[in-house]
Amino acid sequence: MSPKNLQRTGLVCCVLCSALLFVAYERYESNAKAARAINELTQLFPINTGVTVTPAMPTASKYALFFAVLSGVGGVACFTASRKS
Repeated sequence: MSPKNLQRTGLVCCVLCSALLFVAYERYESNAKAARAINELTQLFPINTGVTVTPAMPTASKYALFFAVLSGVGGVACFTASRKS
């Protein structure tokens, strides 16, 4: 590949990485808001069981982070390969 094509591919990989990081953050925040809402709702009932819901990392966030790392590494590899050519 030509250096110009490698730079474009690296840029696309970096944009994809940032989009996937945003998706991972948004999915986790959505899950955390739902857990907070459930905890607030259970406090309104007269029978308090003492059970609280803690937010966990959704599977979508895990996959998004995994592919963000892959695309970030790919972007860096493309940029360094374009510099060497």
